[in-house]
Amino acid sequence: MNEKIAGYDPKTAAFKYHLMNEAGVPTDNLSFEIDKENCTKNSSRRVFVSETGNITGTIVLTGQPDRWTERVSKEEKGTSEKTTPKGKYYEFVFADYDDTKKQTVYDLSKETFEHYKFIYQGSEEWKRIKKAIETSQGVPVFFRIEETGIKDFGMAYLYKLPYKRTPYEALPKTHRQNGIDLAQCIFGYTSKDKSLKGRVQFGNAFSEDAQPDEDVTLVLNSPKASYYPIYIRQNGKNGIVTEYSTYNDGTPAGWKRYFIREHTWRNAMDKDKLNTVIHPVKAGAAFHSRITFHNLRPVELGALLSALTYHGTPDCYHSLGQGKPYGFGKTSFHIELDCDNKNNDQEYYMACFEYAMTKELTTLSVSGQLTPWATSGQVVTLLAMASKNVQGSSFEYMTMDMKGSNEFVKAKNAHEYLPPARQILTANFHLKSLYARGEEIYRPMIDAENAEIRESYNRRFDKLLSMPPQEALQNFHDLKEELHEKYEKEKNKERRDFYYELKTEWATRRTTLEDAILANKDRQDFLTGIARLLTSLTSYGVWDGRMRKWKKWCAAYDNGRTALTETEQKTGAAALAELYVNAKKADQRKFKWKEASKILGIEINADNIKDYLKQ
Repeated sequence: MNEKIAGYDPKTAAFKYHLMNEAGVPTDNLSFEIDKENCTKNSSRRVFVSETGNITGTIVLTGQPDRWTERVSKEEKGTSEKTTPKGKYYEFVFADYDDTKKQTVYDLSKETFEHYKFIYQGSEEWKRIKKAIETSQGVPVFFRIEETGIKDFGMAYLYKLPYKRTPYEALPKTHRQNGIDLAQCIFGYTSKDKSLKGRVQFGNAFSEDAQPDEDVTLVLNSPKASYYPIYIRQNGKNGIVTEYSTYNDGTPAGWKRYFIREHTWRNAMDKDKLNTVIHPVKAGAAFHSRITFHNLRPVELGALLSALTYHGTPDCYHSLGQGKPYGFGKTSFHIELDCDNKNNDQEYYMACFEYAMTKELTTLSVSGQLTPWATSGQVVTLLAMASKNVQGSSFEYMTMDMKGSNEFVKAKNAHEYLPPARQILTANFHLKSLYARGEEIYRPMIDAENAEIRESYNRRFDKLLSMPPQEALQNFHDLKEELHEKYEKEKNKERRDFYYELKTEWATRRTTLEDAILANKDRQDFLTGIARLLTSLTSYGVWDGRMRKWKKWCAAYDNGRTALTETEQKTGAAALAELYVNAKKADQRKFKWKEASKILGIEINADNIKDYLKQ
């Protein structure tokens, strides 16, 4: 049971189907009848193949966990007792629709099928399943119902249950956004309903000194994303976790990447079907290529340069080609930049990129504090893996064989998990930060943008001054609310601080607006003349206040004039005379003739005031 037979694992259903095909025994469109002799109280639906059976259906083969023994009848054994078979002996029979009492059709959602595909597509069964799904008969499955739909299904009675969340659903929220990311903007993309042409093209690479090396035979294993001790981030210590996180409650551990190796290593199997032959070149070969780009912004060109050169960090390597799990394809890039604008300073563009990345990380951070991209966990891990050469069996594939040795099972039983690479490598590697230079490059642009925003609001404020008072005040309120909304929604801390400053300034400008509205009203009152201002006087004090206001208006609205005209003097004196004549004697004693004379610029008193009334 632990050695492959004809290329199949004998524990799998695929092996059983292979045996049936080899023997020419069909599994579908068969007749069955109830096996009364072997039915029990708990298993009353056992059947066997019979040409005269009244049940038609399909045999569904499932996996075989261990060996089984044949059943021996009483007659064959020559005793009064039959021999009960051991191990898994029975397979399942799915009766055709006509032989079932109830026929129900359930719709299968794409999401449920994707769960199923995720579980089975890496198994030996998948080729047979995929082929059978496309036939009119389809594939018999075991399933569970939830309300009116299929909850989950599988190929065995005790099938693997899918996780509550798909790998995509387990991703952090920022990785599930539908927007276009920086890489898609640069290299382009194609989706069902839209596409974008890339602006970077990579040419072929040629070498003048490459020498072919010996062919190498390797086993290139496929990833098993369902193995959560490796693929899901675990909260443990020293590679041991108390309780595993899975796709149900965890998040993917990150992007898969192979270590840079000091030396290559090799691993091949006896079976040619599992092996891959690669044709490497000898170490030290130099290849030359051209990367053509157009219309890239500085931040985009900086991203491209940073990716190729590890942000200008020496002694860091990429891995190219099929053999990279075994240490082949170790490569570094040397860039000669040739831009149409004659600015070929690579650090300039990488500084723009780092500045933009740091600002974006700061925007996404909970605290809002500056979050340097250069020291982020992802970048530190990438540099650790790209710069530190590893060697030894600790960095080789985990193995499992047909003899029962399975390091994957052993690791899970021991609650082991794969820690982040920076912990494995104990690396404290940091790249040279170009943030300060990026800030120097962007500062003039940011200041200019802020100045334009401020000026646009100043222009809108100036328009308020020509509006009717109520309309001006309402529009001022709306603009104030608009600024507050922009401040609340702004994620960039620096721009948010600017909006806060502008919002604070705007709050104080209401007084300026009210003063302007009042000044505008005063101008209109001045233009209507002094006579209207001096109507409905009730006391000397009211007359005094209005005359002083008129003189103030003369200075403000008549080229700084400080003296009253003769007409204004007479009108003011007449209004005072009428007020004096109609006042009670007690109130007449309150008139201040010296002050009144000073205001009018003419001599008046209780004796001559009535003369102005006659005038």
